[in-house]
Amino acid sequence: MLIYKCFSERGFYGNRDRTAEVRKTQSGFYVDLLEGDDIVEQRTFYDTCEVVATQLAENWALGLICAKKPSQQLELPFEWA
Repeated sequence: MLIYKCFSERGFYGNRDRTAEVRKTQSGFYVDLLEGDDIVEQRTFYDTCEVVATQLAENWALGLICAKKPSQQLELPFEWA
């Protein structure tokens, strides 16, 4: 069930139409990250609350986060102590 949708207009944050849709299932929440009509990534939030999922949706639409490629590992700009 769709519970939240967030979008940015083309040209506002670059040349991309970014949309995020937060949905709820019996297992929890998941977010579809879209550019145009294409789903770029789907992130699951089964062990967390709706607020975290909606914040991710807003950050995606604003261009604050990028999609992860399946084979890409997260590289941090610092080392953990």
